[in-house]
Amino acid sequence: MNDVNEGALGAFCVLLTREPQLTWFSYNARAMFHHNDTQAFMDTIFLPEDYKFIRAMAQKAEAKGLARKRRQEVTHHWQDKADKGIAAAEMRRKNASEIADRVAAIKMLKKAADVKGLKGMKLKDTLRAYLKWGAPIPKGITVNSPVGNIRLALSAAIDSFKAGEWRPSEYV
Repeated sequence: MNDVNEGALGAFCVLLTREPQLTWFSYNARAMFHHNDTQAFMDTIFLPEDYKFIRAMAQKAEAKGLARKRRQEVTHHWQDKADKGIAAAEMRRKNASEIADRVAAIKMLKKAADVKGLKGMKLKDTLRAYLKWGAPIPKGITVNSPVGNIRLALSAAIDSFKAGEWRPSEYV
């Protein structure tokens, strides 16, 4: 079976591979021509002046520039989408830089009781710093973990540091 190429959309995709410059308007006109069996109607009814009238109508439609406007709309759409992607990537880079600066300013805590005073971003940045230093933080603990779990993991890391079980790899 060739299910991908069945239906109007599949037929359009197949036709575009053979005729990449085909516009949506031309495809619609061609599809309606074949679907409505227009050729049989034209063969039995049309006179030479009817063909002349149809050509004049087609020229007027082409002069409106609908296909060109459609191509421009598509181009603008993709450009806007690319611009939004670039802006989002820049925002992510900026946020990552801000986080890195905050994490770099974190100092090692002296005692496990100090963890209780940390809240919000300060707590998350402290966790990031300890992860960066190579502290024995359980694998499931991330900045999105519940606050209680983060505090327990940091307290355990401080205790294991005091016991001499690990040394910070990047701590200055």
